[in-house]
Amino acid sequence: MQQTLTRVHDATPAPDAWCNRDDRALDTMVRAQARRQVWRDCVLTAMSMGVHVADHVRALGLLLTYVREQGAPVYAHAALTRGAVESASWLWWLLAEGEPFATRLGRGVAFLVEDATLAIRAAQQVPSAAYMAAPGDGIKRRRQALLDRLEDARIETIADRPGTRLKGVRVVRGGEETSTGTKVSTLVTEAFADLPALYDLLSGTAHARAWGLSDSMSMHGDEAAWSANVIDVSASALTGLWLRSAPERCSPPTEASRTTPASRTCGTSTRTSTKRWSATVVLPAF
Repeated sequence: MQQTLTRVHDATPAPDAWCNRDDRALDTMVRAQARRQVWRDCVLTAMSMGVHVADHVRALGLLLTYVREQGAPVYAHAALTRGAVESASWLWWLLAEGEPFATRLGRGVAFLVEDATLAIRAAQQVPSAAYMAAPGDGIKRRRQALLDRLEDARIETIADRPGTRLKGVRVVRGGEETSTGTKVSTLVTEAFADLPALYDLLSGTAHARAWGLSDSMSMHGDEAAWSANVIDVSASALTGLWLRSAPERCSPPTEASRTTPASRTCGTSTRTSTKRWSATVVLPAF
């Protein structure tokens, strides 16, 4: 992951690279500066998803590294693979390869709006404690701040008929509405179309459904035994390898020269760090 982020930072996209085209498209939009701040939130979310994929694939690799010494996992591999597949599918949808920038912006904003709503729902279930206030009010203020930024950027939010939830957003006046109701289970079947039933099979094991667990159990008279199912573990390993190589296939074309200012290549930048390394990363548009 460190090498990939460093490569993104060091590379200079070609003038016609998608991130430069997106940046130029953003400059032509109404309230461009306000929208740039919204776009930054979208890009940061996408970067977090990319780290989420890489972290799960790395954990899967560590889990399978010592199979000969410690044995293969019986079920744990499925949860790691499912987590990576979900984030990769969200990224596939947000990147919207071949679509205009307005599509990427609309999808990014729709995701943020629905995410903020779900955060409130989760926070309202957490009570206060002697050392911590209940988080609900703070999360509500954060969602309202997002909606205020959208209003400032003239990005329309669309409520459902009862007016109880925001069902979509529109980033171009009179343009297409982007639904906030996109489900990752649907995206997985589209993003991994060549792996039918992948999400259902992984979910069956991760959610401890009897049919998802039974392939790793065997009966010997009155005794039951559990052991790794070679096909299941291999499927997770192969999916992890596919996800590991995905950034290489998705990288934008670059030039050898470094004449384009880093702050303009993809619209925004931030500093990413872990305990082991830190690097300033130019966030790619999506």
